[in-house]
Amino acid sequence: MEDPRNGQLWAQLGSVLVKQGDAGTARRALARAYRLQPDLLSLWTMPHLDVWRLKDRDRNRFETELETLITIGLALNDDAHFQAAVRIFDRAISLEPSWSFLWTCKGMILTNLGRHEQALPILDHALVLNRGDVGAWTMKVKALAALGRKDEAHVARQHEYAARRATGVPEWMPRDEGGTP
Repeated sequence: MEDPRNGQLWAQLGSVLVKQGDAGTARRALARAYRLQPDLLSLWTMPHLDVWRLKDRDRNRFETELETLITIGLALNDDAHFQAAVRIFDRAISLEPSWSFLWTCKGMILTNLGRHEQALPILDHALVLNRGDVGAWTMKVKALAALGRKDEAHVARQHEYAARRATGVPEWMPRDEGGTP
């Protein structure tokens, strides 16, 4: 039996799963590979690796790397490996610093870590890039409420509602209420 702590094997498994069209399991395998060996170059050099758009194999490496980073970062966040997820999103931001979604993801992860003060400027930057980023507003509300800044959280919640209406995101979409106004 092969060593389950071998990141290269998990990366190879992820590669096979991508080819088979099993994106969900591929993401988990690639996230495990990253956790075991963060410096594993094969994660970033597999030319066929596109875990979101499996049928589009002709994409350039930059887009593939960015999407892979997002996928792995979100999988690490889901598995509560927040520090590793922050590092992944730092790398993603270095590739595409003008995409508010990446900043929002980093702010969400910092909020999940309980680092609310650190999350706020990250979320504010996401909102500078895209004032209508519903996720950034939602996470800002959560961070402000966790810091006991209820008045600011209330104002941010109003901006969140306005962004939801403007973008068509229903107000009933799940979000963490966390006792926020």
